[in-house]
Amino acid sequence: MELSLVYELETNDNSPEGVNRVYREALEQIKLADELGFRTAWFTEHHFLDRFSFSSAPEVFFGYLAAQTKQIRLGHAIVLLPFAINHPIRVAERSPYSTFCPTDGLSSAGVGPSPRESCPPSTSTPT
Repeated sequence: MELSLVYELETNDNSPEGVNRVYREALEQIKLADELGFRTAWFTEHHFLDRFSFSSAPEVFFGYLAAQTKQIRLGHAIVLLPFAINHPIRVAERSPYSTFCPTDGLSSAGVGPSPRESCPPSTSTPT
């Protein structure tokens, strides 16, 4: 059996200390999961949502996690496409960094539609 973790990096404490705590705890949990042989640590992508927007660019955290772990895969679930949040070309440009440096191919990503509700009114896509 393969076990994985899913993170939203959620917190009710929006203070700098509260947000730092969420990242520190995730790091410690993922390091332990790596030692225990877990397969993947998945991170969701959220934008413009209270308590959930601390995971707006999981691939940024992946570089740090990859330097702290040895074998656990890092998964971005889900990269929001198209255009309203992430332009497909920018996603393609970022992919080699999370695939080859420094994770040695230990990364995965899924893509999905970006809901209109996840955009602030000034950047919503027209209907």
